[in-house]
Amino acid sequence: MDTQPEINEKMRAILVDWLIEVHNKFELMPETLYLTINIVDRFLSVKTVPRRELQLVGISAMLMASKYEEIWA
Repeated sequence: MDTQPEINEKMRAILVDWLIEVHNKFELMPETLYLTINIVDRFLSVKTVPRRELQLVGISAMLMASKYEEIWA
């Protein structure tokens, strides 16, 4: 998170809370949530993300994780 000028740990925590709500809403497998957070963390460590695109990064990571983990994505 040190490489992110606009994003801090609190914003990441809010994103993870929101992703958990989406995960519960769609009744996804637990592995999908774990992979989603892993993808988000790995992306944030490599690429600088503006604040307005953080939610987009999160939901895109969930889409990729569900394509990988879920039977019915």
